[in-house]
Amino acid sequence: MNKMFNEKIFEDIVAKYSELIEDGLVLKNRQANVKGKRIDLLFEDRHGLRLIVELKVGTIKRDHVAQLMDYEGHFLSSDNSTTRAMLVVNCVPLNFRNSLNRRGFEWKEITISDLIGFLRNKEDKAFLEYFSMEESESNISNRAEGEASKIHKQECSTPRGKQFFLFWKQLLPICNEKTALFRNISPAEMNYRYASAGKSGIQWSLETVGGGRSGIRLSSNDKERDTNRFKILESNKKEIEFAFGELLEWYHRGELFIRTYTQKGDFDDTDTWPEMQNDMVDRLIRLEKVLRSYLDKLP
Repeated sequence: MNKMFNEKIFEDIVAKYSELIEDGLVLKNRQANVKGKRIDLLFEDRHGLRLIVELKVGTIKRDHVAQLMDYEGHFLSSDNSTTRAMLVVNCVPLNFRNSLNRRGFEWKEITISDLIGFLRNKEDKAFLEYFSMEESESNISNRAEGEASKIHKQECSTPRGKQFFLFWKQLLPICNEKTALFRNISPAEMNYRYASAGKSGIQWSLETVGGGRSGIRLSSNDKERDTNRFKILESNKKEIEFAFGELLEWYHRGELFIRTYTQKGDFDDTDTWPEMQNDMVDRLIRLEKVLRSYLDKLP
């Protein structure tokens, strides 16, 4: 029998090994009908939130993003902060990454090589059979990862872009050793990295701007809700800054951020990166510890 990797097999793998997406997930349903929409996988995350996962094989397309926007309209309304939605795909080109990040949409790239390596570590021969034929694996890799290779070259096409990419390539493993907040985030040529804070429209942020800063970003399609959330947090400014141990930046010109700046290292001096990166991660962890109870109560 000719076994081929397809969306159904992708779903089977992620349903069995939810850690491919993030730690602490509990599978609740598959191909479920929720509010008239059929969804691939329904999980509960470690914070008790529902996580809707839409899976796609190959490279992300415009209609995949449109589907995620449709989910946002149905499930992520301003009066419902208990549901998340995530697109999981084999290849996410740079232009889509930028668009998804700016909109605050959650996404996860799981390449074919990542899948094969993971399944080999698990010694899951049943699933590996779908990748076992050299021709089949080669064809899949050419479709999904051939473009990813071009994207990587594109990301590193300028000296500054290459510097950003290398910085995040070093920082993210440091971060992942200490916290799961950025576990699903990949390096990129941008001067920032955002990760979901477990509530629609709120992301943790790491930026190289200003010497390095860590914070939280309130950004969604509902600007009124973003502003209301920011004002609620700002009303607790004294208590939050006291618990954090330092003054924070409460940025509300256009985009909304609460940020802390590292005083260690210099982005343009690569020798100081480890000190800078560790301080950025430590500040992120401290800020998450202080803000978590406030975020959980936000509308």
